[in-house]
Amino acid sequence: MVLKSLLAQARETLSLVSSYRDPNVSEDYGALIEACCRQEGLDFAPWADLKARLQETIHEKRITGIVAIGWQSLIPSGVWTRLPDRLVVFHDSLLPRYRGFAPVATGMIKGEDEFGVSVIYGGDGVDDGDIIIQAGTHLGPEVYMGEAIERIGELYCEAAGALVLKMKSGAIKAQRQDGSKATYAIWRGPEDCRIEWRKSAREIYNLIRAVSYPYPGAFSYLRGKRIRIWRSEIVPEEVRFEIRDPGKIWRLEGGRPVVVCGEGLLQLSDMTDELGNSILPVTRLRETFV
Repeated sequence: MVLKSLLAQARETLSLVSSYRDPNVSEDYGALIEACCRQEGLDFAPWADLKARLQETIHEKRITGIVAIGWQSLIPSGVWTRLPDRLVVFHDSLLPRYRGFAPVATGMIKGEDEFGVSVIYGGDGVDDGDIIIQAGTHLGPEVYMGEAIERIGELYCEAAGALVLKMKSGAIKAQRQDGSKATYAIWRGPEDCRIEWRKSAREIYNLIRAVSYPYPGAFSYLRGKRIRIWRSEIVPEEVRFEIRDPGKIWRLEGGRPVVVCGEGLLQLSDMTDELGNSILPVTRLRETFV
């Protein structure tokens, strides 16, 4: 999406595009970027190949600046600090909050509703460079990751257009971040998607939507088999339990289990096995997710 926007507005400035494949997403954006470059006749180099001779490639192609969008690999400062147009980074949070990894997923898990993008210069630390452009959007508690990515992508396209205009006019102005307000998000791995039923229904609900498609999905175990949970709904708790047993199914509604959480109840409305087959409707009440 952003590459096509840049091609439409500033193709003449693009010397080379690089990307990599992310095994943690079901839709391979790296492959899509490469295919777009092939179709448009634009030079493309896989990052695994490019990083071994990055300095030589910059010299050969007379590259004056680097734009990194959604980038998760280190670009050595010894490379970009010598470039006239420096390194420009697109980061999907409203900096200085959520510097680092997986800011959108981390924010959703925490129940945030304000998200955004920041276009910054490369800095000495983690996402601490001066801010060139910022734009925000509201994502309510009903929004799942797939829609969030689309909304953030739209902001990226708008920011890319604004950046091109600033570069062409030579009117780039950047503002220093307030480091005293900085927060950080740490990297997330597959095991971080496991549901802990002792948490509240709200916390589990936020995890499920934050790691849903195109991410691998929240998971739990039922009858010893790993189950992916893609959609859920917090439902009213109309009874008071003397002893809470998080993970146990309390009732079935149309084959959709209502599960006891550390606080509250959660109804599971979309579940699959590891092969992608739906396991709804559930027919046995005496079951426990672990």
